[in-house]
Amino acid sequence: MLALVEDAGADLLDEERAVLAYAAETARERGLCRVALPQRTVAAATGLSQRQARLTLDRLDERRLLPLHTHGRGCIGCSANLYTLPTVEMSEAEHKTQPRIKVNLSEA
Repeated sequence: MLALVEDAGADLLDEERAVLAYAAETARERGLCRVALPQRTVAAATGLSQRQARLTLDRLDERRLLPLHTHGRGCIGCSANLYTLPTVEMSEAEHKTQPRIKVNLSEA
């Protein structure tokens, strides 16, 4: 993941590069391949607005560079969206076919 971020020739916008770098660093610090990325926290860490952070996370998910694993609940103080960091072992085809999990907490 960091190799992609550091590759000047990679087809990434500056904000995508910043969000990917933050996600990779967060995952490294926590020793996880799935990380919760609250939009507010991403915005504060990258210097983006909260809207820019949300749109960038959405775009990275669409491109399968930072696939969304589960949706958060979306309320203040609730859990954030959980994203899966692509690993070296996963092929591009696996990233594209990785299932998305939607959790309906109102039925729990």
